[in-house]
Amino acid sequence: MKKVVAIMMVIILSVMLTGITFAVGETNFDVELVPNKTTVKQGDTVEISVKIKSLTDVGEGINAFMGTFSYDTTKFEAITSSNIASQNGWGTPEYNDVNGKIVVEKGSYVNTEEVILKITLTAKENATLGETTFSFTDAEASNTNDYLGKEAKLKVTISAKDPESPVQNEVGNTTTNTTTNTTTNTTNTTNTTNILNTTNTTNKVTNTATSDIPHAGSDSVILICMIAFVIIGGAAYIKYRKTI
Repeated sequence: MKKVVAIMMVIILSVMLTGITFAVGETNFDVELVPNKTTVKQGDTVEISVKIKSLTDVGEGINAFMGTFSYDTTKFEAITSSNIASQNGWGTPEYNDVNGKIVVEKGSYVNTEEVILKITLTAKENATLGETTFSFTDAEASNTNDYLGKEAKLKVTISAKDPESPVQNEVGNTTTNTTTNTTTNTTNTTNTTNILNTTNTTNKVTNTATSDIPHAGSDSVILICMIAFVIIGGAAYIKYRKTI
């Protein structure tokens, strides 16, 4: 009889422990990581939304949320609180950059699917190409009670950054050529102007040199002849008067 009782007690304790284990392992909501792109180029950014969904047995809803966000720090630049933005009326998130823990609260209850956070990451310029994984673990939510959420994982692909754009090179060459041509044309115009000015100056000098110079010698001869004529005429008149 004692053996039967002992066996029954073992069975009951096993069932109870199993039930407790199941209760601890139950989750009340799912977490989903939603990217704005599934392929991110080296040096480019990607935005990841943290969304809760499939909420069950959370009473009137949750108004606090927390969890750990993980990413490959060899492929992405380190994030800070400035890279994490709350959505849909949730308050300013608190971020621990040592362990990746994020905590955020809201002034009202949420009991339906909703995006809570948006995280922006920048791929490193020399990031290794290929697939990389983001994860959100240890998700918890609460009101007056605490609820557990399923962890979420997301895979995106890092691709090579674009080579230098040919269009940019063409624009650059056009700018260079335009500048060069403008400079050349300006120089040519200046040279032409200088040549014209030099020619005009030469012509002025030539014209001045070849112009008629006043004949000062001819005017003097005429004047002397007139004076001589007056003197001779006066002498003849005096001689005439003496003979009368």
